[in-house]
Amino acid sequence: MAVLIGSIAVVGIKNFPKPAYYHSLSQKERTRFIDALKSQKTERQIVRVSCPNNNEDLCVIAKDYVELLQWGDWKVEGPAVQRTSLAKPMAGIVLMSHSTGIGTPDDPRTGVWVKQTDSNRTIVAAFKTLDTKLTEQGDYTMPENTIALYFGPAPH
Repeated sequence: MAVLIGSIAVVGIKNFPKPAYYHSLSQKERTRFIDALKSQKTERQIVRVSCPNNNEDLCVIAKDYVELLQWGDWKVEGPAVQRTSLAKPMAGIVLMSHSTGIGTPDDPRTGVWVKQTDSNRTIVAAFKTLDTKLTEQGDYTMPENTIALYFGPAPH
C-alpha cells in the first residue's frame, strides 16, 4: 500500500500543472521579485524593456515588469515598453547585454563575450524567484550601462 501511495504521489507531482510561463503574479511573487531587485547594493544599470512589434498581449505583460522594476528602485528607459523586432526571433524572456564584437554571422556556433555584471546577476535572480528562466544574449548595439529585457512569445 505504501508503494502504491508513493507511486501515485510521484506521478502526481511530475504531472501537476505548472503555472503558465506568463501569468498574473500573486502578491507574494511580486514581493519576492521586488525584494530580489532591491538586494543589489552596487550601482544598477538602466533597463530597457521591450516586446514584439505585433503582440499587444506581450507588451501589456512587459508593462507590468516596468512597474515592478521601478518598485525595485531600478531606472527603466522611458520609462516605457519599447516595441522592437529581433533579427533572430527568440521565445521567452531574453536578457540582453552589451557585447564585445559581433561574432561570426555566418557561423551559428560562434558567440560573443558579455561581461556578467551585478545587474545581470540580480535580474536573473529576481526571475528565479518566479521560477522563470531567462535566456541571456549579447548585443553589440546595446550601450554599456544598459541591459534589456525582451518579452517574446512563451516557450513551448
